[in-house]
Amino acid sequence: MKKIITVLLFPLWFISCNAQNNGAETSRELNQIVEKYYDNQDFTGSVLVAQNGNILLSEAYGFADIENKIENTPNTCFFLASVSKLFTVACIAELKNKGLLNYNSTLSSLFPITRTAIKLQSNI
Repeated sequence: MKKIITVLLFPLWFISCNAQNNGAETSRELNQIVEKYYDNQDFTGSVLVAQNGNILLSEAYGFADIENKIENTPNTCFFLASVSKLFTVACIAELKNKGLLNYNSTLSSLFPITRTAIKLQSNI
């Protein structure tokens, strides 16, 4: 049986941590949201949510290895494959919003010490 790990990225930024919510209440709310996905068999994995350096949720759901019944932990390593592209795009957008990068920037403008031609290739 093939080992299947589902990594579901869903936007948790829609959750507003209001001033009246304490950390425990916010953590409970976040956990309830993730558990709904897990209970519907739409998610298995680890979740870490932090705000201003404070960890609001660090939990694991489901199995890392279904055949051997090894549960996920917050420290379970996952093969992200193409999902890492989403993180790259988010980082680039954040740098652009901070004025540190332009979408039309070239690699040579960001790394002026290299004169070697860099060839980027996609396997799509």
